[in-house]
Parts: sequence; structure tokens; C-alpha cells
Amino acid sequence: MIPRRQGVRQESNACKAEYMSDLFTHSIFDHYSYLQVPLGKEIYLVDVANEFSYHDMMVNHFGGRDYDCNLLATPAVVHSINANGIELSWCSNVYTRQRAIHDTLPIDQFCRCVASSEIGEDPVVFTSSEWLRSIYLKK
Repeated sequence: MIPRRQGVRQESNACKAEYMSDLFTHSIFDHYSYLQVPLGKEIYLVDVANEFSYHDMMVNHFGGRDYDCNLLATPAVVHSINANGIELSWCSNVYTRQRAIHDTLPIDQFCRCVASSEIGEDPVVFTSSEWLRSIYLKK
């Protein structure tokens, strides 16, 4: 298991404007750098524009409120991480999991990755808005 707060966030122009350092400071959050994103495990791709909503929802959940997630999160699997970025696949139809689409998340489009192993919350990778919109156009 990767220790909490260990990961180093990569700064990128795509994410810098929306990034707030005081988000995800609660001790229950696990932080991953792009090199630490779990391989072969389901993750969720979320637009960085939604990180405030996700943060608030999770903090409320940690405080005992109902889990109320109404964000668009795209399930994906990371296959490898290399100098070009994170190689992953996602399914355009999440119900049948058919037609896997393979893509690369460039390192400069990766904003942050958080999870909570304590409550079983899978890793959420926040990406630039532009990159996430571009993958939907490929389906």
C-alpha cells in the first residue's frame, strides 16, 4: 500500500488554474502521483472542474452523511505508465463493457489522483477538461 500524502502532484498548464492545494487534505485521502496510479485496477476519470464537488461530497461522507455522488466518472483501467503518459482503456458502454477504447493520458493532462482505501473508494484521476472531452469524441 502506498503511504498517504506520499505522491507528488505534477504541475501542468491544463490543471494549474483549477488546482487548489487545500483540497483533499483530510487524513482519510490517499494521494498518488501519476507514477503511482494503480496498474490493472479500476480507476475513475473525472474532469478537474468537478474536484471541488467531489472533495465536498467525500468530506461530508467522512463526516457521516450519505454518500451522494452525482458526478460523471468514467471507469477505466491503467495498463502501463511510461514517458508518454498513462496507457489506459475505458469502455464506451459501461453496462456491457464491450468495445474497449485504448488511449494515453498525457502527463501534462493529469491533474491529481486520490482514493480512500479506508472506506474502499477506488482511485479517482482528475484530468484536464479538454482531454476528457476529447476521449468522449472517440467513441
